[in-house]
Amino acid sequence: MRHNRSMRIFLVALLATLGSGRIYAQLKLNDHIFAEPGISVAAYIDRLKDGTTEWQRYNAAAALGELGDRSAVPALIEALGSPSKSVRENALVSLGNLGAVQAIPSMKKLLHDASPDVRANAAYSLAELGAVEAIPEIEALLIDSSPHVQESAHEAIQYLEAHKK
Repeated sequence: MRHNRSMRIFLVALLATLGSGRIYAQLKLNDHIFAEPGISVAAYIDRLKDGTTEWQRYNAAAALGELGDRSAVPALIEALGSPSKSVRENALVSLGNLGAVQAIPSMKKLLHDASPDVRANAAYSLAELGAVEAIPEIEALLIDSSPHVQESAHEAIQYLEAHKK
């Protein structure tokens, strides 16, 4: 978890240096505390899968990323298929926080999501995971109909190019 947090801090600093306050604010969202004391990872996984409200599922997706327990990864990957764009967005961020490289194939599919915010988060999260193999698909977003997605794609590509191994 410490490595992923350090990577997130570095990414925030890099993007802030590039002049994107919007991205800084979006990445800072995960610094809010969604996890409630005394609630187990298993309980959050149950909420993510079976929560009666969108807010419960949205909150659970964010909390699981904060808790840092990789046992949540399969449920978060499943949440990438949620009908709720907010749940998909938080699941993407949490998978990035958890360093869940096994989620990369599922995350790449969300580069084609109907929601511009989901497409943008997919690009950011893939960059956070160091998914250089996703660069060609992220490059396709440079001509997206949403300027926000175009900007996100550009910044994700810059980050990935700078950190190729």
